Formats: sequence, C-alpha cells, structure tokens
Amino acid sequence: MNTSEAADRRTEPGWAQAVRAVLAAMRSGAFSPGDLAALRREHPEAPESPSFWRALAVYVEPLWPLPREPEAREHAETAWAVILSNMARLPEAGAHPAAVLARTGYAELRFLRLLRSRGAERARQVRAAVAFLSSKGVGFDWVPLAELLLADPERSPEWAERVRRDFARRFFNTLFESQNAST
Repeated sequence: MNTSEAADRRTEPGWAQAVRAVLAAMRSGAFSPGDLAALRREHPEAPESPSFWRALAVYVEPLWPLPREPEAREHAETAWAVILSNMARLPEAGAHPAAVLARTGYAELRFLRLLRSRGAERARQVRAAVAFLSSKGVGFDWVPLAELLLADPERSPEWAERVRRDFARRFFNTLFESQNAST
C-alpha cells in the first residue's frame, strides 16, 4: 500500500474501516471454520449466531457504532448480516463489484434487480451476485457493496441514490468498454 492509499484509508468512514477489519480477520484466520460456516448460514432478517454478534462487537462497533434508534439499528444489523454472511462465502479482494459483475458477464436484468431491490429481496440479490462471482473464482472490493447495503433509502435517500447511481454507472461503463474492446 502506498502513502496516498494509506492516507485514504485513514479518512475512510468507520463502516468502510470495519469492512476492511472483518476481511483482514477472515483472511488471517481469526474466524474459525465453524464461525465462517455459521456466518454463511446466517439469515439476514433474523441474525442469531454468536459469530455474527461477536463480529459486530469486535470488528464493527469499535469502528462504526450502530445507530441507537431501533429501526435504524435493525436496518444496520440486517445490512451487516448480509455483508458478513456473503463475505464468509467470498472473502477475496478486487475491483468495484459493479465493474467485476459487468466484466464477468452478469446479466443486465439481474444487475438491475439488485439495484432496485430492498430489504430481504436485496439480500437474495446480493447472495446471487456473490454466488455468481464465487463460481467464477473472482473477488471484488467489499467496501462499495457494503455501502450499497448500509445506505438506507428511508433514512438517507441521498446517500442511497448516490451509491445506486455509482453502481449503475460503473456497471454500464465497464460493459460498454468491454463491448467496444471486443469489436
């Protein structure tokens, strides 16, 4: 990591630092095989495994305290359940997930379903996208996907819309560039 990347990481929001901390812990073996299996089985709508709550307490809350307001906290916990359960499936790094999906041939319709979805449907769409990339053996940068999940359209509509547009822009720009390169 060069000096400017290190400076960028220090100014990242706490949630992004938490994503990187969890990934580092997964790669270093801090999560046992049983913990990872429990996270992979986690149901985002009702997270209950000790592995999930331990990950929140040890890696997330110190860097990004979850909201106190009950509905906002529930949204954050659900988002982290989706993030952690999918990270346990594919803890690899790489480029922006939208660009990676475009380069690997993810269908436009499936991508649009991912962007338009909310709640439990978004969790299903993320799981499908991660399974697709896992089957291709391709990782991606988890920070943008975490932001897509954490940006609550009910409480932070501007943030959610900015992230959604960034995903669309990256997916379709990459798709267009790869189509032009092959012609």
